[in-house]
Amino acid sequence: MTPTENLNALKRIEYAERLMPFCVCGQPMSPVGREDGIWLECTSRTEPSGSTIVRFLSTLSGTAHSRRLIIEADAAA
Repeated sequence: MTPTENLNALKRIEYAERLMPFCVCGQPMSPVGREDGIWLECTSRTEPSGSTIVRFLSTLSGTAHSRRLIIEADAAA
């Protein structure tokens, strides 16, 4: 990626964070790199804290958490 493309990707990530700073569950959102691109995801899904039961319930309630594609892998390559 060129410096201009890097800057544009950074701007898109920052814009997405400003647009949706919190998940519907109230936890903060965080950009996460995956094979298919860069996603804005609920931090309770990526970094569940608490007891095993809390982590298990967080996994089960995955559909109740926000997740938004910021940059597709093809666009990032």
